[in-house]
Amino acid sequence: MNTRRNLLIIAALVVGLFMLALFARQNLNPTTLIDGRNVIFSDEYHLNEAVEGDLVVVARVIMLESGARVLGSVSLIGSDISVDGRISDNLTVLGEQIRLGEDSAVGGDASLMGSDTVVNGAIGGNILVQSDTTAFSPDLRAGGAITACADEITAPDAITFAPCPEEGVIQPFEPLIALRSATPPELSMFDPLVTLIGVVLWSITLTGLATIAVTAFPRQISHIEDAVRARPSRFWGVGIAIYALGVGVTLALITLLAIIPPIGLILLPVYLLALVILLALILCGLITLALVVGDLIVRRTGSNHVPPMIAAVAGSLVLSAGLAILVVLPFGWLVDVLIVGAISSVGLGASMVTRLGTRPVTRTYFVQG
Repeated sequence: MNTRRNLLIIAALVVGLFMLALFARQNLNPTTLIDGRNVIFSDEYHLNEAVEGDLVVVARVIMLESGARVLGSVSLIGSDISVDGRISDNLTVLGEQIRLGEDSAVGGDASLMGSDTVVNGAIGGNILVQSDTTAFSPDLRAGGAITACADEITAPDAITFAPCPEEGVIQPFEPLIALRSATPPELSMFDPLVTLIGVVLWSITLTGLATIAVTAFPRQISHIEDAVRARPSRFWGVGIAIYALGVGVTLALITLLAIIPPIGLILLPVYLLALVILLALILCGLITLALVVGDLIVRRTGSNHVPPMIAAVAGSLVLSAGLAILVVLPFGWLVDVLIVGAISSVGLGASMVTRLGTRPVTRTYFVQG
């Protein structure tokens, strides 16, 4: 009963830590990329300052607020787009909900394509609107011709429209349509900042799991720890062999899925089950390594008796800090992968031989005397 309860507690905490990691990644991992040409990909983009040169924004929500000043042309692609700032040259917009506010000012032409478009403000050049519904404000100040190709148009009587051309109406939007279909660049998982954030999150997770494990399963962790201390070189070889076997099995499964899909699909559940077992072995091994490293470090401070929980926390922090230092080195991610594989293979081998700590590595004998 106690073991089942401990397993449920650990499962709940793992899920909680996983959700915390996802939340932190969403808030810490930058989603906006800006290059020298002011090309921006983001989920939401807000501008309320001056920008030199042309501006291209691809985002779900785009807002050029009243304080925005763009000294060049602007191209916007998104779902919900609002423009209240000033643009010195042309404006091209491709979206769904498009609104040009009363404070907006465009020095050149304005080309708008969307589902629901509202046009207001001051536009020095021509206006071209391709939309399902279009509304022109009575306060609109236009310096050129107004062309509206829409199913439903709402406009004051004072506005005179130019005829909608039968061909070439989407020509101003072709670059934006091509850009919209392109895949936005994303941060690489090997980017130093992303890697550093991952190391910090892993440090928190490993520390929490190690603390829980030494409290809930002291005997099992003790058996794995004894194995690591007794024969580290032997278990290192076992761990490397298990990693090699895992790589071979993975490649074999990929080959089967490509050549004989039915057999590959049949074996896929077995592979996933083996992968879960492998991850459990790796995790137990890392927790044990953290315990051993923490014990060695704390003992060097002069303390002979080290509580397992303190050792687990200290070892987890030291291992994670070492990985964080490697991130700043050239090809740090590759070094991280190799070092994690080499270090974790010791704990992996020990976890495998001891069967997750359920069997001690040294046999005990009962001597009748």
